[in-house]
Amino acid sequence: MVEYNIFLSWSGNVSKAIAEAWRNWLPLAMQGAKPWMSSADIPKGTPWFGELADQLKGIQIGIICVTPQNLTAPSIHFEVGALSKTVTQSAYVCPYLFNVKNSDLGFPLSQFQTTIHGHDDTKQLFHTLHRALQTSNLTEQQLDAVFEKWWPDLERSLKSIALHTTGTQPPHRSDREILEEVLELVRDVQRRPWSTGQTVYLDGASLWERAGEALGGKTPSRSTVQPGPLVGATSGRSTGPAGPVVGATSGRSTGPAGPVVSGTSGRSTGSPLPPEERKEKNGNSK
Repeated sequence: MVEYNIFLSWSGNVSKAIAEAWRNWLPLAMQGAKPWMSSADIPKGTPWFGELADQLKGIQIGIICVTPQNLTAPSIHFEVGALSKTVTQSAYVCPYLFNVKNSDLGFPLSQFQTTIHGHDDTKQLFHTLHRALQTSNLTEQQLDAVFEKWWPDLERSLKSIALHTTGTQPPHRSDREILEEVLELVRDVQRRPWSTGQTVYLDGASLWERAGEALGGKTPSRSTVQPGPLVGATSGRSTGPAGPVVGATSGRSTGPAGPVVSGTSGRSTGSPLPPEERKEKNGNSK
């Protein structure tokens, strides 16, 4: 049985083509790389969501193929949340942006260091994946040489995808929306209890009120401080550099080694994705 070590997250035809290009390229360019992709690696006749959940649970490296078409796709956000459930030094969530700018990203994608498709940024991602996998002893110079040898193959695939992609633009985000998100994240960071061992509980309304206060709106009504894990707004929050990040809607983490729970209570027994994305992940394109 193959032990996969890189999860390729996709949603939509363009994103799927990018993930396929990475799936074909990685094993050639990087020793020990075993990428997993839902449309290609789920055995026929098996429950697809169970297989998807198992891979999300076991793999600690994910490449998220982000395009203008899937910025708000539920499956992307669900998979990001699951992949980041134990964000430590050995876990990586790597959004790979194709015709998308960093300013187009919302939570949870905006919290991760991104890669813009192209030679230089992809080369940095290649080095990151190599360090994360720890499957060879190549030096930095040797790794550079390997990348330069194999990059033209991936570049050709990406250029072909771009050539056949319609000019869809990402949804426009207003300055206010971006400012509110920044304020929300900054306020969250300020309240992280790294020195006290306590965690601030804030509901979505409180976070919104605090962003509004900074923008000249009303004063926040309440916040409470008590020991325990952080439960964020609708898309979850991180408890710190070594703590969990919950990306599923209304998700909650039980701690650095705890599971991600999607849904409002308990563990979901079925797919949390909408019907069209369930069909897509089950090997069918939209």
